[in-house]
Amino acid sequence: MHKKTLTEKNKQEMTKLLDKNFIQEVLNEKLAKFYNNFKSIIEIKEDVYKRHLGLTSAVFVVGYEIKYLDKNNSSNYLTIFVSAHSDNSRQEAFNKAKFLYNNGFNKGELQVTRPLFYLEKQKAFFYEASEGRSLFNFFTQDPEEDLKHVFNLAVS
Repeated sequence: MHKKTLTEKNKQEMTKLLDKNFIQEVLNEKLAKFYNNFKSIIEIKEDVYKRHLGLTSAVFVVGYEIKYLDKNNSSNYLTIFVSAHSDNSRQEAFNKAKFLYNNGFNKGELQVTRPLFYLEKQKAFFYEASEGRSLFNFFTQDPEEDLKHVFNLAVS
């Protein structure tokens, strides 16, 4: 089976995730919806964790350290991540994270990162950085650990 070639237009849309002007414009437009005191971005620093532009796929994971002004003109800091994949799998990841976050996994010992928004053209899922261990980390640290209580919480 032959994989479909990634179009130049899709590559260009996804590489916008590395364009600070594009990101600043998007975040200035969207962040006030999630952070009541947000006014505007002063500075963005990016950390690229994954950057793959192939013939059949593109994958990006980028962290943005954001310095912004609040409505009192005080400086604040925020870290936002984006995960993008040309196969559009991040749309489903966004939907799942949003469902879990809105149904009790936004607090407590077991929580998902805060999903913010999805950009269709960039196939990109934006989310707030969070501290802690991922579910995957539980498996890698102790493959024998009984995680039934975690899965019971996730399905209830």
